[in-house]
Amino acid sequence: MTAPLVFAIRPRYVAMILARIKRVEYRTRKPALAPGEQFLIYETAPMSKVVAVVTSAGVVSAHPDDLWEQTSDRGGIEREAFDSYFAACGFGHAIELGDVLRLTDPLPLPPGQAVPQAWARWRGPWPLE
Repeated sequence: MTAPLVFAIRPRYVAMILARIKRVEYRTRKPALAPGEQFLIYETAPMSKVVAVVTSAGVVSAHPDDLWEQTSDRGGIEREAFDSYFAACGFGHAIELGDVLRLTDPLPLPPGQAVPQAWARWRGPWPLE
């Protein structure tokens, strides 16, 4: 089994994901994430822990204008923030969020794992086994 990806996400967006308001996660780099694959959400400071396991429903990749048209109803952000995020990108990616499982006991990163700047592979045994 391939180690899951860990995505670093700011607290305000994590809250929106957990409330199912935000159903896509935007990224400037395309993650190697297949539909049905699980990944982890690391909530950045002050929590600084893995707080959820999410099942990918796929990744949409497109020019930012097209990506906005296809995903803005599920993105949970305003157009200005979207445009600012993708300002220097000719291509953007939106991870479609399937099932979201909030962890009752948030997990620290494994020893030796740096906080992901955007996303990284988990560097320990699968945390939920």
